[in-house]
Amino acid sequence: MSRGESLPRVVSHIRRRRLVAEGDRVLLGLGGGVASAGMLAAFIMGREAGVAHCELGVAAVETDPSEEHDGAEVVAEVGRVARSFGLPFFAVRPAMH
Repeated sequence: MSRGESLPRVVSHIRRRRLVAEGDRVLLGLGGGVASAGMLAAFIMGREAGVAHCELGVAAVETDPSEEHDGAEVVAEVGRVARSFGLPFFAVRPAMH
């Protein structure tokens, strides 16, 4: 299966299996990687391909809030992408102990 075929197949699977029902509230937990981008794309494409309309939001968790880690930048980028699609975004930062 080529990359060009992957997303339409995922959308088709979601639609066939009725994984999302009309009016569902779905919160996508994204980490900024390729799989996260694909999942977001599948839901965005799904809206255009007849998947039941759901209330969609995006969340990202900064897993390592230390200064040596780029987690804050990843979370910020996920937020920019979510907002570019008009989706609500929730950033979570764990409390430091």
